[in-house]
Amino acid sequence: MRNWSRIALEWNLANDPSYGPHTPGGCTECKGAITISGSNFSRNVGYYIIAHASKFVPAGSVRIASTEAAGLATVAFKTPAGKKSTTGGQRRNCTGF
Repeated sequence: MRNWSRIALEWNLANDPSYGPHTPGGCTECKGAITISGSNFSRNVGYYIIAHASKFVPAGSVRIASTEAAGLATVAFKTPAGKKSTTGGQRRNCTGF
């Protein structure tokens, strides 16, 4: 939600234990929000990212600030109810693309 984006997208919502399916040339090691194995499933990091964002940054929220220092990126929002919410995470280099 930095750099003037209007949406956050978790590209892979679900995958199998071999990280499939994925598009040719795409990330072959990217986990979805959940991994499905037969009739079982497990929640991955992406699941909790979506849950965190949807709980504290509801639809209609507006980004009011964004900072980054020492590898920690933060974004602040004002919700439709007038409350303020901040989310943050460590910056990582992505080499899979």
